[in-house]
Amino acid sequence: MVLIVLSISYYYTSTYNLGDKRKGLLIRFSSLIPVNWSKVEVQITAITPDGEEKLFLGFLNKSELFLDATKGKFYKIVQSWLNHFESDFRKRNFGTSLILDAWIFLDNGTVLATEPCITIPFKPYDVSRGLVIHEIGFELEHLRRMFLNRNPRAFSTRDYVVETTYEWRVVSEYSYITPKGEWDKVPILVVSNPGTYSAEIGYSITLATQQITGFKLTVAYSTGSIIDQAPNVDLRIYVGDFTHKYTYALSEGGDVNPGETLYVYINARIASLYEHEYLVQRTSAGVVIREEPTGNERIREYVLEVEAHDEGDYSVLLDYITYDGKEFEGIMKWFYNGTKEEKLILSNSVYLDDGVLDVGEYVQFGEIFKNYDEYSVNFEIGLPIGAIIAYILVSANPALTPFAMVISGLLVSLSYGYSASIYVDGKLRNCGATEAGEYDVPVYVYMRISKYKYLAPGGYTFKVPAGVMFKILAVTGTGSPGSSPPSGSPVISPTNAK
Repeated sequence: MVLIVLSISYYYTSTYNLGDKRKGLLIRFSSLIPVNWSKVEVQITAITPDGEEKLFLGFLNKSELFLDATKGKFYKIVQSWLNHFESDFRKRNFGTSLILDAWIFLDNGTVLATEPCITIPFKPYDVSRGLVIHEIGFELEHLRRMFLNRNPRAFSTRDYVVETTYEWRVVSEYSYITPKGEWDKVPILVVSNPGTYSAEIGYSITLATQQITGFKLTVAYSTGSIIDQAPNVDLRIYVGDFTHKYTYALSEGGDVNPGETLYVYINARIASLYEHEYLVQRTSAGVVIREEPTGNERIREYVLEVEAHDEGDYSVLLDYITYDGKEFEGIMKWFYNGTKEEKLILSNSVYLDDGVLDVGEYVQFGEIFKNYDEYSVNFEIGLPIGAIIAYILVSANPALTPFAMVISGLLVSLSYGYSASIYVDGKLRNCGATEAGEYDVPVYVYMRISKYKYLAPGGYTFKVPAGVMFKILAVTGTGSPGSSPPSGSPVISPTNAK
């Protein structure tokens, strides 16, 4: 079986080779422009149960790179994941990823760098049992052009030979990874029904057990210092491939009464890495004689793993419910800082095409995802990872507030494995009055959207739904006979609705 995935700055395929007796991951490179492969530098970072580890940094000898799963660093990383889980099924099917960056030094002195970084999903079990081949093709129009440079492999000075390289380095003070053995609470659904004059709102959220779901990399690039420009920074934001995927199941549903706010959340280990790109020059003996930032910076955010209970050939994604928002107050402040409110009017919706949800009507999450994912990037539930880590960083060091304002709008997608269908789904329903204190009134549905626009293939931009965070407000002047809004209850007239 061959999986083909299109991306911004490269294309790639993965195959499982049963004929080759080697065990590991073979990365094969190709390019649509002439390339001297000995002048292509590659940096590979592995996601591990402990966080991250630099797996490789150096020049290629040919158009492929083999990562041996029987010895060395890659062996230790593969084994650490296999030993991390008790379930044999999860060991065989769990997927993590490598993060690859490349700098292509052309003969004319131009340096081309991959943007965004390349996410290489793989199953530790597969590479421990055989050879997995991953093919990457570089496309010129989407590579970042850097300043002219000399031959990277070597140029001579009076006293020694110098090699010029590039690398990405994490700025630890502005970065965070959930420690091993701990969890961070990540809201996946928030439904706020703040008015006391409102309808009962039914909700559901599901992940299909027969499909692979996972969490994608979000990476934001900046030319120039993010810290110096914060909080107003121009970011180029991309959605990468999965950093974590597996067969998960989730099914949750219930009601949100007038005056209540519901939080559905999961426990996850999350990461936000602030990085500087460096130019480094070393002597032939490996002595660093010069290193300086290039001015290119980025922020990578993703999910390492989630709390789940194994059930044979799938795992139940453990979710929790609370109507007490006190534990999320800090996170939600940053969430609101990084997002903006938008009224839902969906032309593709059965009922919400007019922007009003009447009693008995509902809107499916799949309709919402398709409305925003107009370029088939397959961005579905946007998890507020940036807001969570903004809160964590500022709680530890208030001086990081400007930087936290930058990352608060970054979201990580919880998505189905392929974009052909939507398997992360659910719905909101206007149930009207089912008991005292509820009203048969139509409602407007509002949603939080990231303050940033993300980049899609072809240079297009698209809006990203934040969480699945809804606010419900009743339409005034409607309702069952004799009903009226209590004093102070927020309602909206159709004539002044946003």
